[in-house]
Amino acid sequence: MEIVEIEPASLAEENKLKLSQMSEEEIRKAQQEIFERFDVKTIEFLRNRAKLTENPSGNAEKKESEFKKRRKAEKETAEKATISTTENMSTEVKLDMPSTSVLVEEVVKNLEVIDPEKVLESEDIDPYTRLAMDPTQLDITNKCLRVIAPRQQQNLLKLFDNLKIQPTGAKDDQFLSTCRQHVDAIKLLYLEEFKVEENRSAIEFAEDVNPLSDGAWFLVPIRRVLDAVQMRKTGVTEDDIEIARLSLMWAMLLMYERQTMFITLSQPNDVFIRVAEVFLIGPELFKDDIISQCLSRLINEYLLKKGRQHLLRFRANKPISGLDSFMPFYEDLIKHFEEFSYGDENFSLILLIGAYMNSYVDDSLLSIGSLWVPDKNVMRQMTISTEKAKDLLDYIKEWRNTYIDEVEEIFYERYSQVLAMYAAAIRDEKVTRSRNPAVFVIASTELGEFIKRHTIESSKHPQRSADLAIMVEMIRRTVDGKISL
Repeated sequence: MEIVEIEPASLAEENKLKLSQMSEEEIRKAQQEIFERFDVKTIEFLRNRAKLTENPSGNAEKKESEFKKRRKAEKETAEKATISTTENMSTEVKLDMPSTSVLVEEVVKNLEVIDPEKVLESEDIDPYTRLAMDPTQLDITNKCLRVIAPRQQQNLLKLFDNLKIQPTGAKDDQFLSTCRQHVDAIKLLYLEEFKVEENRSAIEFAEDVNPLSDGAWFLVPIRRVLDAVQMRKTGVTEDDIEIARLSLMWAMLLMYERQTMFITLSQPNDVFIRVAEVFLIGPELFKDDIISQCLSRLINEYLLKKGRQHLLRFRANKPISGLDSFMPFYEDLIKHFEEFSYGDENFSLILLIGAYMNSYVDDSLLSIGSLWVPDKNVMRQMTISTEKAKDLLDYIKEWRNTYIDEVEEIFYERYSQVLAMYAAAIRDEKVTRSRNPAVFVIASTELGEFIKRHTIESSKHPQRSADLAIMVEMIRRTVDGKISL
């Protein structure tokens, strides 16, 4: 093949010819693509290079940084103070280094500034999850991480042997002692033996287990079981139950005896999804005594706490924890709850947490509507007591006191639909005070607070006063004879 070399001059002429044939709109789009593809420094470099090419004699104005200007001024001042006026005398000049404040100021100027308002408002936070860093520093960091990451994994491998022994000063817990007895079996779920050389092998985490990047790595075996059950389509086996049991027991040991590590390497969203997957597998799992105890502890001592800290965030149509989107997963949970929940308290709490503790208000209201929709019997089956749901009820009260004005202002249409569902459920006795104490309190309290707000403080939303008056009257008529508002 003949290689044709293009002279710089001919290439420049070709570019100019192409530009002359492009419309203003095409040129604008091409410029926009360049700005999106390259960072500001690269574009500035290309512009300066073009200027030098056009003016090879070096007459182009050279831009000087503020740091160099200040350093030059300091140098001139020092020279004037220390250099002898005798022309033939050679004097050593000692210059002070630029002050720390000057250096810091220059470094700050070279950092990429990210507007925090845009980060908070943006649904896609991926562009903001990086640090402004010099390429050299980034290269050094990557090289360091190649050394540090394997070392961290080696430390994590030691966890299995360390957790066979009860930590000094730890409280006696018979359940954790039971978990500790199964550490050897637990190790087989997470570790694999790899052949390094002919006569040498090494133990490493399995391919799908990465404690440093997976926010619920200790529950990875549950995802494996769910995938296997869905592929087999022949029901749950004893091996499936044992795998889930060992995985949850390992989570218990980490949560209680390595709390700092557990919190650091856990992401509440991922833990919620993996715990919820247990209920998708079937009652053979979540009705097992050991599994049920583990789920209860994870839900009450981890997920509810994270929910009250507003750390559970589920976008209905966004990917989460290896799933395409949250809402289809949540709808599948609701379907399985109707089919075989038997009013399980842990299952009930998972559904309520996923709906009411979602920090995204619009998606939270959407999930709540899916629970209370009239053609489903989900809420009828939720027999959880107010005592078991106390943390959740307290959170809903706090949320209402803090955010209700904004909710009624921005999401009134969806919120009013939820209120109508509450009223219909009470009217049709889908929820009753005796059978469904916790969810009955949620519905009746929300309706009562709405009427109170718009009877006493009807002036808060004068632009919708007519709609609010109609809504109040509709609620009163719907629940008449069932509850007193």
